[in-house]
Amino acid sequence: MRIGVKIVAAVLFVAVCAGAAGIATDDPMIEFNQDTYEEIVVEYGEPAPVHEISAVYRSRVLHRSGVPLAVKIEQPDYSAPGAYEVRYSASYKKLAAEGSYTLRVVDTTPPELTVDEDTLAYSSFDSVDGDLTDRVVVTDEGERIVFSVADSSGNQSEKTVLRDLTPPVITLGQGLLDFTCFDETDGDLSSEVRLHESGGILYYEVSDSHGNAATASRKVAGNGRVVYLTFDDGPGPYTAELLDTLAQYGVKATFFVVGRSEHLDLLPRIKAEGHSIAAHTYSHNYAKVYASVDSYFDDLELVQQKIEEQVGERTVMVRFPGGSSNTVSRQYTPGIMTQLARLLNERGLVYFDWNVSAADASTQATTASVLGNVKNGILKQDVAVVLQHDVKDFSVAAVEEILRWGQANGFVFLPLTPESTAPHHHIAN
Repeated sequence: MRIGVKIVAAVLFVAVCAGAAGIATDDPMIEFNQDTYEEIVVEYGEPAPVHEISAVYRSRVLHRSGVPLAVKIEQPDYSAPGAYEVRYSASYKKLAAEGSYTLRVVDTTPPELTVDEDTLAYSSFDSVDGDLTDRVVVTDEGERIVFSVADSSGNQSEKTVLRDLTPPVITLGQGLLDFTCFDETDGDLSSEVRLHESGGILYYEVSDSHGNAATASRKVAGNGRVVYLTFDDGPGPYTAELLDTLAQYGVKATFFVVGRSEHLDLLPRIKAEGHSIAAHTYSHNYAKVYASVDSYFDDLELVQQKIEEQVGERTVMVRFPGGSSNTVSRQYTPGIMTQLARLLNERGLVYFDWNVSAADASTQATTASVLGNVKNGILKQDVAVVLQHDVKDFSVAAVEEILRWGQANGFVFLPLTPESTAPHHHIAN
């Protein structure tokens, strides 16, 4: 409440005239004639309003009009909410007067509360209490999450995040690549659908921005073909060109690596572009590799080390030099292929043979023959694992036409994973 306050402090001034009784006094006084407040309320952090308090010295006889005086104001340190007394005073000669009013500092500002709707990370800060993040209360109500916090003055902030619990919908058409995906929140997610094959089943998987997952699946047989392009013996001098072609068509492939290759520095690019890296051999020397079971695993360890040096991890996918059906290993260790196939499985490794060969290891092979062999072979398989060599320039040259033809016919090109269909040859040793 604002009220005018006049504070008067006076002392009795007596004029004494010798022998004259009953003479009138001068009644001197100091008068604060500026309106002040009994109480002023200010928000914490805001400057207090400036009140210019003036004072005059006044007397009935000598100074009826008043003598202006300087006013001294004692401003308290109001660094926190609370009630503070502001004192002021003035003096004239031996006469003094003082007064006061209350400055009340209040905190009516709620704390800041920030919530990331995607990650649900939150923080809170209050101008008085500082960091209040550890005081935020999170209430999970299913379809919505409520974040609330209160400061020491009782001011509260609250934010609600609506939770998207509805997964996307994947709709399958006739062909393997005939599908759409729509999410109520994110819209069209068709381009985000990930495909992988296992046991002749093609799986379609996707997650929306809130982590809701959807999956669909169907048999490959009767709906199209899945093609795994695999390349042995590299990386080589033509691998970079091959990677450019695969990128142009948006296709991922699989590279069975030779550890002694002079182009292992391509492995980080191969991984970064989404292709699969698998182990073939370090030396590719049959006499060394198949000299014994221990020799095989020593060779495999070396190529694994090289892969790990380049990409930071090993692989569980393996291809035998010559395939599991090779007979050259008989010259060095009879029965070794049967042992190795069993031991790889026991060690958690998966070996892949192939069911389509480009026959590019032949001295008579050409780009045209590779193209014909791959096309004819793919058409005989629902899930085709194609063997080529990226150290052969003519074989790499055939890849673009293979991709153009395959995509025009609705084939799905994928990189191998440990769960992919793994054709195994008849083991002859």
